[in-house]
Amino acid sequence: VGGGIAVDDSGNMYFTGTTNMLPATSGVLGFPLFSAQQSCLDEPGVDSPCMKTNQTNTDAFVAKINPTQARSNPLYSTYLGGSDVDTGTAIAVDTTGNAYVTGLTYSLDWSCACTGAFQTTGYGGAGDAYIVKIGSVSGSIYPLNYFTYLGGSNLDFGSAIQVDSNQSVHVTGTTYSTDLQITEDALQGYGGNGDAFVALISTTSGATFGNPIGDYVTYLGGNQLDQGTGIAIDNYGTTYVAGSTQSSSFLATSSSTPFQGTLPGPQAAFVSKIGAVSALTISNYSSSPSPNPVAAGTQVAFTFTITNSGPDDAFNVQFIASGLPTSGLASTPTGKVISGTGNCSAEQGNQIPCNILTLAA
Repeated sequence: VGGGIAVDDSGNMYFTGTTNMLPATSGVLGFPLFSAQQSCLDEPGVDSPCMKTNQTNTDAFVAKINPTQARSNPLYSTYLGGSDVDTGTAIAVDTTGNAYVTGLTYSLDWSCACTGAFQTTGYGGAGDAYIVKIGSVSGSIYPLNYFTYLGGSNLDFGSAIQVDSNQSVHVTGTTYSTDLQITEDALQGYGGNGDAFVALISTTSGATFGNPIGDYVTYLGGNQLDQGTGIAIDNYGTTYVAGSTQSSSFLATSSSTPFQGTLPGPQAAFVSKIGAVSALTISNYSSSPSPNPVAAGTQVAFTFTITNSGPDDAFNVQFIASGLPTSGLASTPTGKVISGTGNCSAEQGNQIPCNILTLAA
């Protein structure tokens, strides 16, 4: 069963889905595996030979294909999951070719030699959503670089996923758990009868529950069934969620005037926009200016530090160095971003504008 698809900047296709087909063997039709980090169905951490021969449980799968190379093998194709039922629902890919997958898992025994899981309590029970990251090739396989469960003691499943330039994933889905591990900055608590959930989880910082800088998990919904089915992000880290709702009280959490403010029937679509909030501070670097004192005719550097205290990552931060002298200079002043991603433009009048593309919390 197909689940989701994504395309990278080189035109490679990444897709995920669900299968209970055993691996192909000599002369026997089966699931095609290439450079697989998991080569046995429902047997995490087992390379070969596979022991199980009559499986009914499913695994998620992920395949990367170059569609411009006719009749070529996938760059990789792998099972993804544990020994119980697992499904692959949605996939995203970043600019370096890392793939990010979400779906549903009932497995306690995923095999991942990675650290920094957001949900350190592990499997919540009754089915959880999950987030997994498949990295660049290492040796002959494409390894799992990140894994976390996302759920409580009841049924939870992921439906859609996107990834931003900080390798943080934005995920939505549905939860029936009253004890989902929401963060301190959650928009709301559990509304009842099933809610959508929205999460932003870093796959690089190792931030965990109780230390949620840059991460959040929140319920989204009202007092009846609400389900999150689609998600998108913009260049400023704003998250857009779509889904279905049966709740007339859904808009109690909204801070803006809705396009359609009442539930027109037993069920309707919904669209929500969740903006990023970041607290930025600026300070003069302790050894700036350098040198100090500065002799006439000597170049001098002024360094400033911008800190993002969160709770969310910041994008497209604008910094302007102003008040620069415009005469009596041996050379034209320049600026540069020395940590993180970004650049400074040429001097404009007595100012140098700088754009910091991403600033993690």
